Amino acid sequence: MTEDHWDAVLGLNLRGVFFCCQEAIGIMLEQGGGAIVNIASGAAFRPLEGMVAYCTSKAGLLGMTRVLALHTARRGVRINTVAPGHTDTEGNRVMGSEVERREDADELVSGRWLQPEEIADTIVFLCSDEARGVHGAILNVNGGNLMP
Repeated sequence: MTEDHWDAVLGLNLRGVFFCCQEAIGIMLEQGGGAIVNIASGAAFRPLEGMVAYCTSKAGLLGMTRVLALHTARRGVRINTVAPGHTDTEGNRVMGSEVERREDADELVSGRWLQPEEIADTIVFLCSDEARGVHGAILNVNGGNLMP
């Protein structure tokens, strides 16, 4: 792995998210509250061969979410993270053939890849008033693949 690759991945997945959160928190504190949902990955919990920068950046995001949530909870800002599992997106479709995706699905607890809407529904919930008591949570939306 090159230093440039490491810097690019951590810059996007960790540094960029931090500065977006920092800006959003400032605005939310001025308006009296709000909700931030960061997007991690199952790779934050399970190593993927050859993806040290990606896995490291997503694991770091979990810690960052918790620290920021601790810092803002009493001031009306909720910060949480969703960690999607195998999701049927355009980006994932180019990474393997249809046959490979079906074989992967056979190994998943739910027997299928998730649809993007399933991830979005969780994010909408975390942004809603129904989640007003949720701070610093990491929600694994993965069809049961990372059960404790």
